[in-house]
Amino acid sequence: MRFLVPVLFSVMVVVALVAGLWPFETSPENGARLNGKSLEFKDAGIAVACASGPLFPAGEATIEISAVARDFLMDRSGALLSFYDAAGKEVLSVSQWSGRAIINIGSEAVAGARSAFSKDKWASLLVAAGKGGITLYVDGKVAGRSPNPSYGLEKAACFTLGSSPDGRHHWHGSLRSLALWNRALSPEEAGLPEASLAAGPASGRTGLYLFDGSGPLVKNSVTGGPQISLPPVFRPAKRVFLGPVFESGRSFRFDGADVAVNLIGFMPLGFLAYFFKPAARSAAMKLIFAVSVCFALSLSIETAQVFMPERFSQLSDLVLNTSGAAAGALFGMLSGKRISQSKD
Repeated sequence: MRFLVPVLFSVMVVVALVAGLWPFETSPENGARLNGKSLEFKDAGIAVACASGPLFPAGEATIEISAVARDFLMDRSGALLSFYDAAGKEVLSVSQWSGRAIINIGSEAVAGARSAFSKDKWASLLVAAGKGGITLYVDGKVAGRSPNPSYGLEKAACFTLGSSPDGRHHWHGSLRSLALWNRALSPEEAGLPEASLAAGPASGRTGLYLFDGSGPLVKNSVTGGPQISLPPVFRPAKRVFLGPVFESGRSFRFDGADVAVNLIGFMPLGFLAYFFKPAARSAAMKLIFAVSVCFALSLSIETAQVFMPERFSQLSDLVLNTSGAAAGALFGMLSGKRISQSKD
């Protein structure tokens, strides 16, 4: 046991590191690229734009997107467009879940349309967010409303396409155009076909992006507006350390498999760590040592994940890992007592 425990414990540490940090990519290729006709998002892709000041200083905005979705998954959402402030906090976002379009204020879903997306069909989504509430139009028709005012829009200075600012919620599909106004369009304006290209509602337009070129930049057709950058590597606009795993409006199922892996996976580590210091006289000290070592290992993994765009540092993982280690160490303590009693 004196030699077997350290060997087994070392093997389990390696397994935990591989499971927590695989595929060890710190600079994966960006899955967003212009193909001459549209902006495509495959795998993990992100496009970023930042202005020198607030995008919507009056706290009102209209966003129009021409998009076609490639995935219709029920177990996750994908962020087409996310506006965030200087601190990286999301203000307003447009997401897809299965065939639905969902509007989020912060992390709360406030409006949506059930059949906004269908296979191989381009959809025009227009979001008019004003002091009186938010209206979602799909192909020129009202598809969802919310009385919630658009709090925080006046702080929005940047936006991402294809992923949320923290690099989560990848969206797979293509965008043909994006238009922005610094006011909420009226129902008459919003109902016009191809409103982003029409002359009528152009007043107040601050952004017009036509994804019909190539290269790392998408120019804004409106003078003075920010350009959209397509970095060569996938890098989140905001790095998150020990972030929440469950977000209102963004998580649609309880991932029991993930919970089980994080909880059960650290039980053997806790069990072996308990017997790692046989010289310790107190069972309580062995227990504290085992839990502390496993906590430190889990914390190191979560810290490293901050710099790995394809992994996400989550507080829930740290709690589950430590709880599993504590359960394993307790089992080791009980086993040790039974062995001692049987010897007596």
